[in-house]
Amino acid sequence: MRKKKIYILSPAYPFRGGMVQFASIFYQKLKEFGHEAKIVSFVKQFPNWLFPGETQIDNSKNFLKVEESRVFAPLSPFSWFKTYKVVKNEKPDSLILNWWIPFFAPSYFCVSFLVKKFTKTEIIFLVHNAIPHEKWPLVKLLTKLAFSQADKFLVLSESVVEDLKTIYPKVKESQLLKSRHPIYDFYLSEKVEESKAELKENLGIKTSRVILFFGFIKKYKGLNVLLKAMSKVIKHFEGDVMLLIVGEFYYPKTEFHELVKELKIEKHIKLVDSYVSNEEVYKYFSPSDVVVLPYTSATQSGIVQIAFGFEKPIIASRIGGIPEVVKENEIGLLAEPNNPNDFAEKIIDFYEKELVGKFSENIKEEKKKYSWGKLVEAVIN
Repeated sequence: MRKKKIYILSPAYPFRGGMVQFASIFYQKLKEFGHEAKIVSFVKQFPNWLFPGETQIDNSKNFLKVEESRVFAPLSPFSWFKTYKVVKNEKPDSLILNWWIPFFAPSYFCVSFLVKKFTKTEIIFLVHNAIPHEKWPLVKLLTKLAFSQADKFLVLSESVVEDLKTIYPKVKESQLLKSRHPIYDFYLSEKVEESKAELKENLGIKTSRVILFFGFIKKYKGLNVLLKAMSKVIKHFEGDVMLLIVGEFYYPKTEFHELVKELKIEKHIKLVDSYVSNEEVYKYFSPSDVVVLPYTSATQSGIVQIAFGFEKPIIASRIGGIPEVVKENEIGLLAEPNNPNDFAEKIIDFYEKELVGKFSENIKEEKKKYSWGKLVEAVIN
C-alpha cells in the first residue's frame, strides 16, 4: 500500500468537543499506519452567538498533540485563501473536511473550490451529520453548495448515507467511502486507581444502581424523556437508583430544574453541569452500570463509542444510525424515541434480568469491529 499524505481541515486543541477528539485521533492513527498527516486547524471556531456554552477552550491537561497549520477561521475569507495556500504549497494527496453543521458551508465551499481548481488534491468530506439535528436556515442550499465540490464522502453509518442521498441527490455510490465510527479509547489512557465503590463515594452516590447520561445537553438529546422515565424507575426500585447527568447545558437550565421538581425526583439526580476534561471522563463512566441515550434525533453518536471503550452497556432510542451499532439484547437495549414509559421498562428490564455482565462481555468482542485502522483503510484504499 502506497503511503499517502493526508490533511484534515478541522478544529483541534485548544478547542474542545467531539469533532476535535475525532480529528486528533484520526490524525494520530494515520501517522501510526505510516502515512504523512497534518491538521489544518482553526484559529477561531464559532462566534459567541452560535455557542451557548461556557467556553470553546479545552482545559484538559491530557490532550492529543498534533502537527498543525492554524490558519482557518469560518468567517474570515482571508483565512480561507491562506488555507488553500497551505494545501497548494504542501500538496497532500487528500484534504478531508470535517463536516457536521451547515455553518461551515461558505468557507468549506471556497476552500474546496480553490483546492479543486488549482491543485490535484482530492477533496473528501467526512460527513458526521448530513442533516443537522437542530434547525438551520437554508440548510439544503448551504449543504448542496459545500458538497458540490466533493470528490468523495466518508460516512460512518447507513443512516448518514440515507440522509446524504436525501439532501444531496447527486451523490454517486462510487463517491461513498463507508466505515464505522471507531471507538474512543483515548480516555482509557488514564490510570484508574480508585475502585468503583470509591468513585461512587467520591460522587456522593449511595445507591446500588447508577445510570449515566453524558455529553452536551441539547434539546434533541431527550433528557426530559429520561427524567420522566426515571420517575417510574425510582418507584420500581424503591429509591435504590441514581441518575448521573454529566454535561453542559445548551438550553436554559431552569427548564431542567422545574421538571425535576415537578416529578419529585431531586434526591435521585446527581448533576455535574460542566464540560468534563479528558482526564476526568473515567470518573463518571467507571462507576456507572449503563449509559442511556434517549435521543430524539441521531445519526451516530460519539457517546456510544466512549461507552464501548469503557465496556458499558447502552440503552438508547431506536432512531437514526444507533440501531446499527447498539445490537439489541446483545450489547444493549433499544426504546422508542420520545417514549418515557418504554425507556422506563427497558431500564427496569436491564436490572431485573441482570444484563450488565452479559452485555459488557459481548462489548469486549463487538468493539473490535470499530477500529481506527478500518477507517484509515477506507480513506487510503
